[in-house]
Amino acid sequence: MSESHRVANSVADKLLGIDVYSYTDRVLVCSTSMIPRSTSIALGEDSHNRFNAQLWNILAYEHWGEYGWIISVGVSEVDGHPELEALLKFSYARGFRYLQLDSLGEVLPPDWGFPTFDW
Repeated sequence: MSESHRVANSVADKLLGIDVYSYTDRVLVCSTSMIPRSTSIALGEDSHNRFNAQLWNILAYEHWGEYGWIISVGVSEVDGHPELEALLKFSYARGFRYLQLDSLGEVLPPDWGFPTFDW
């Protein structure tokens, strides 16, 4: 990664005020509490049952650690999961290639208009 790429990502990190990093692609990292439990189930709560998950054939994603997912933002319509759809559209509009939902991720600022879920 070039020095200018590192600097640009560092500036983006500071502007957004959230955990953003890049290898070759930008990733928006946020808490799994940004989606409801029903979406967690639809994603497959662990890597052992992901192939039977409702969203497996709709989204390109992998499990991240024990409690999370990394999702390509290429698909913007996720019927029945408006919170995930909104996060994917938000990520895409801001130039992110992936959305990472992580149990240790940050909750997005309340003034950005995203709900949080306690599950």
